[in-house]
Amino acid sequence: MQKKEFISFSPRIPLDPKKDFNVKSIDHESIDGFDFYLHTVKENDTNTANKHLKNLKKIVSICRKYQWINIDPFFRHILKSKPVQRDFLTAGELHKITEKQFTTTRL
Repeated sequence: MQKKEFISFSPRIPLDPKKDFNVKSIDHESIDGFDFYLHTVKENDTNTANKHLKNLKKIVSICRKYQWINIDPFFRHILKSKPVQRDFLTAGELHKITEKQFTTTRL
């Protein structure tokens, strides 16, 4: 959903709702614009924005594999992630989880 909203947000990328998105219009500048959009408009942190960019990079790799595009717009675009420090659950939090009554049978 993020990419579709960005495409409608970006004036550089024409979007016709009746047609598919043209992957040939993706260039380095549009990737930087998408990154900026994720950080500013969507207020994503670095790791979340990188997750969306990695997904887009996978799509671009498939397009290159099938020779739908000739140039890799991600060339020299480095995705840097921030290390995340997660805390352990406290004894009270673990107790709440074990005592929780789930309404679905699969859990």
